[in-house]
Amino acid sequence: MKKIAFVTALVMAAGSLFSCTTFDEFSSKAARKKLESIAENAEDIHETFQRGTVEDNVYTSEFAKIKFTAPDDWTFSSDEELLSAMDIGSDVAGNDDEVMKKLLSKVMIFDAQAAAPDGSNVTIAFENVSALHLDPSEYPLEDHLQSIIDDLDIDTETDGIQLKIVPDGNGYKHTSVAGYDFLTMNCKGSGSAYGFDYEFTQKYYVRYVDDFIMMMTYTMIEDDVSEFEARFEKID
Repeated sequence: MKKIAFVTALVMAAGSLFSCTTFDEFSSKAARKKLESIAENAEDIHETFQRGTVEDNVYTSEFAKIKFTAPDDWTFSSDEELLSAMDIGSDVAGNDDEVMKKLLSKVMIFDAQAAAPDGSNVTIAFENVSALHLDPSEYPLEDHLQSIIDDLDIDTETDGIQLKIVPDGNGYKHTSVAGYDFLTMNCKGSGSAYGFDYEFTQKYYVRYVDDFIMMMTYTMIEDDVSEFEARFEKID
């Protein structure tokens, strides 16, 4: 039982490594831009961006025109948990206008996270490129993935669990998910604690949706992603 608990904690910690990181810490390229005012374009962004919804274990994003049907034994994070991960307090929960205002003060918006009993998990987020005062046409997806690489090639200790995540050396690839072209990158992770050593895999998926980068991070113990990718569908 202790061994199973460790595997779950290890993979969940790896999946949370990205989702709990602020953008300034996460992207050294963007940090060098010396952001002036993230909220400057809030009114225009509000007209286009919509938060996704979760119902009956199905995540639906009308904004990205995609949905993800999780296996029955997966559990989605609650709205309160997602807001907390973005340092948005429970005092605004239920007030859509206030929640949106807070979200638009963030560069990275975490839209959904779901986890399996073994700890395998997916995080779906949207990076607000225009709020960074970057022209999407001058900020290719390759640069975004490179910013991930710059920050991943380090040892990280989370709650006493030692993690190391590095690119697998195969570079970027194009992957079709629900008919959409994502630029993807695979990473290999390893960890140790309590006398156990394990390896896992992370796959990053990115594509532009208007002036946002949709980013999915899938953390898994097995390397097979075909079943995971097949659970996404394009919506009209």
